[in-house]
Amino acid sequence: MDWLKLGIRKYRSFWGLGRLSRWLLLQALLLLPLVALSLKWGRVKWTQAGLARLLPAAKMPLPNGGPRSSADPVGTPDRISKVVKTTRMVQLAVKYCQPWAKCLQKSLVLWGLLRHQGIDSELRIGVRREATNFEAHAWVECEGFVLNDAGDVRDRFAMFYRPIEVNLPS
Repeated sequence: MDWLKLGIRKYRSFWGLGRLSRWLLLQALLLLPLVALSLKWGRVKWTQAGLARLLPAAKMPLPNGGPRSSADPVGTPDRISKVVKTTRMVQLAVKYCQPWAKCLQKSLVLWGLLRHQGIDSELRIGVRREATNFEAHAWVECEGFVLNDAGDVRDRFAMFYRPIEVNLPS
């Protein structure tokens, strides 16, 4: 009976979310396995281009609110709200998609969902080598601020000079 109580609690939690949050969560839950399978059979650039076609960029991007300050790092309150909400819903989806939710998959999904809402973000990849281990890591940045990782990720990983960009044919 514990599984029934858990199911009811999850159902209530889901419907307790706002409409945008529910939609973002559902999209993230569907996209995480799709992106994982795409990466298994293709390359990062190919997967990113497919995601960009599936989730086209908003026609009118949200304004960033002018010059950036430390109090308002990513622009207008609406923009900040969307960035935070999208990041949280992707993180929540990651809890339910564990085998599909490695750093690259969740970063690609977050990047795609933000882009679809008209929010410019960058997919970043970094590497590091410790003794005999070689590690790579992916994260998303919005105007230089790390969204889905700790703020010191740039210190822990040697970041590629340019973000991973998608080039769609016109």
